[in-house]
Amino acid sequence: MKSVKELFHIDGTVCLEKKTVASKAKIVKYWENIAHRYLGCEVEVDLPGCWACGYDGFREGDEGFDVYKIWDRQRYLERCHIVPKAHNGCNCEANLVLLCRKCHKASPDTRSAELFVRWLKGRESWWAITYKEMGVAASELDFSFENFDLDLSVYKDEFQQYLRLNAVPVGGSLARSTFLACLIEFWELVREDSSSGNID
Repeated sequence: MKSVKELFHIDGTVCLEKKTVASKAKIVKYWENIAHRYLGCEVEVDLPGCWACGYDGFREGDEGFDVYKIWDRQRYLERCHIVPKAHNGCNCEANLVLLCRKCHKASPDTRSAELFVRWLKGRESWWAITYKEMGVAASELDFSFENFDLDLSVYKDEFQQYLRLNAVPVGGSLARSTFLACLIEFWELVREDSSSGNID
């Protein structure tokens, strides 16, 4: 079997056998006008996000930076090899995409660039994945959203403060069950305060 480096990249370009992995900015510059054709996704240069699920995190430090350099500052995005190094995948921009940690972990690590692209096209959106995970967490917490009447747009700042004080991130992020448990607790506090006349 030929090694991947003897073949062309998914976009038809020849491997340059680069020794170091390109910056996120260089990967974006490479794919910005051709990703839709070869990867089946759009790369919106001025809106950094995961190329698989669309997660855009909490964008960091956008002000005053070159539009491409903003991508380098997004710590939630990881450089992912289409064909992994373990299968002789190269460090060329044509063999790299930008994914959130969750999608990077879930992506197929095989010799097949075509199957990677098929996975990339078929990956559910971050919102759909989160919705399903919240449904599982709600079931595990024996909670139903049927009677949930809290307008988070009204209590956004208060809930974020409550979350900071009452939730513990594990491995750098909050579990869906932690987020939902805090939301339930906060909702119950708001309802208690409302019924006692402490909140409008």
